[in-house]
Amino acid sequence: NYDSEEDFEDDYLDDDDDYSDDEDMSWKVRRSCAKCLSAIVQARPELLCDIYTRVSPVLISRFKEREKTVRMDIFNTYSSILRQTANSTHALVPDDEMMDITPLTQLAS
Repeated sequence: NYDSEEDFEDDYLDDDDDYSDDEDMSWKVRRSCAKCLSAIVQARPELLCDIYTRVSPVLISRFKEREKTVRMDIFNTYSSILRQTANSTHALVPDDEMMDITPLTQLAS
């Protein structure tokens, strides 16, 4: 039992000071999500248009990720999106027309 409400608050409500990034395991979830997205991009190139409209803005917003390993996986995932776009575009467009196609122009069409 606590003598006062202050004693209770001191023990339970001020635990934020004891919490550190070492105990934060959510970075593992973020890293796994980035790897999963990368696998989806490589396995399902027909989803590129949806990935650009739905996933790309979220990935770009995560470029400022605080965990270095997660940030690198996010960069790698976005790189795989760009590589897959280039691969898909090469299959559909002759090389002489390739210079005019960028991910942005592909999205616009």
